[in-house]
Parts: sequence; structure tokens; C-alpha cells
Amino acid sequence: MAVTYMEKMLAVQNHSIQLIGVHTDDDAVQLELGPIDNSVLTRQASHRLARVWDLNGLEESVVLTCRRRELALSRVAVDPRLLPLIEAAGFTGLTKVPFIELDWHLITALVEHWRPETHSFHMPTGETTITLQDVSIQLGLRVNGRPITGRMDYNWPEVCDRLLGVKPTGSNLQGGRLNLGWLEKALPYLPNNANDATLRKYARAYILQLMEACFFSDKSSKCLHQMFLPLLEDLDQAGQYSWGSGALGCRLHMR
Repeated sequence: MAVTYMEKMLAVQNHSIQLIGVHTDDDAVQLELGPIDNSVLTRQASHRLARVWDLNGLEESVVLTCRRRELALSRVAVDPRLLPLIEAAGFTGLTKVPFIELDWHLITALVEHWRPETHSFHMPTGETTITLQDVSIQLGLRVNGRPITGRMDYNWPEVCDRLLGVKPTGSNLQGGRLNLGWLEKALPYLPNNANDATLRKYARAYILQLMEACFFSDKSSKCLHQMFLPLLEDLDQAGQYSWGSGALGCRLHMR
């Protein structure tokens, strides 16, 4: 039976430090400060958890934080005229995800329990990981259907001009990565007399903002590669893609 999200959170809160091995004898209790077997967990020496036991490096074990864009996105209500197009593309669930106040101490504990070698959290109670069911239930994304794949050799400025109605130049488009802060300013308000073509361009731009804010983000917190944009050319066909699988795969790859 799959471990529920709440059970995962309780496990982390109750066990914020990972004790991988404990040996007892008549004289003392000895703790194994790392994996008993390094054949699988090969990155222990560079893992953040290794610093938990380093008394000389406690000042480096700070609470983690990260930059977030979903707060700015949540402050802007999506135009009702775009909702049918967003639904057709399969992203209605993301528009309903509220802004969540994160517990950074909990996030830090989760990072310390995450093992990139196995793509799973190593808890005192056992291993657990993020599943496609989690993505489907929490984000409302489709987890079956066509794979997220395609070409990478596009003329990206022309693709943006054709599908978004604006053509980025200079630092706003670097190596296929579009500055979404620039895009938001380039498409500020949907005109009252917008035709179907304009509605579709604004819907694509809003979906790109959702992608970057929720699952395809990088360390810049403002850029998104335009490799996903051609998949949104036909918004009805876009709804046939397994966006949930792509989202989970991206997060696991980026760790």
C-alpha cells in the first residue's frame, strides 16, 4: 500500500535526523555516521546529510530557502475567457492550486533525506518517493497519454512570434530559454475585443507561466525553455500529452 502524503510529512517531522545504523555493546552506543553499505548510496561524501555529523561545519547547515514565482502568479486572476482553452490543454488543475506557505525547516529535512542515487527519501521507517498518483491528485495533471518529446532545432524567436505574438530579442531569449518576466510585461492585459487567435496566444503564455511556477522551473526562477511551446500550438492536442509524467521526470532529473 502506498504511503500517503500526510504519513510522509509526519515521518519527516518526527525524525529530522537520519540515523542509518546503531550498534550497541556493554560499554557504549555507537552510531554509524553514514550508510552501512556504500554500494548503492555512492554520493554520501558530497551529500548534505554528511554535514549533519560534522561538528566543525555546523554553521554551513543552514535552513534552505528558494525563490518562488507562484506567489506573483497567484496575485493575478486568470481571465475567464482563457479558462476553456487552459482546460482543453489539460492545465485546469494548476489554476486551482493555492499559494502554500512552506515550512522551510521541513523542506530542509526532506532535502537531507533525499537520495539522488535511488530517487527516493530514506526515512527511519523505510524508503518513500513521489509518485505519478501524487502528481495527478495534487496538481490535476494527466499522467497517461502521449510522451513529452519533440524537436529542439527550432528558430525560437520565430516560434515565440507565431505562437505568443511577441518576438524576444537579446537577453530575453538565451539558448531557447525565455525570460517569463519579460513575457509577462510584453502581454500585460488581454484586450476586451480579443479574437480567437489572440485568446490562444495569451492562453499559451499563461500556461508557460504555470509550467515555470509549478514544475519546470530552474534556479533562475524566471526562465523556461521554449521546447514546450510547440506542444501548445494546438491546445486541444496539448491535452493529450502526459504532462504529469513530464513534470515528475523533470523534478527527479533536477533533484
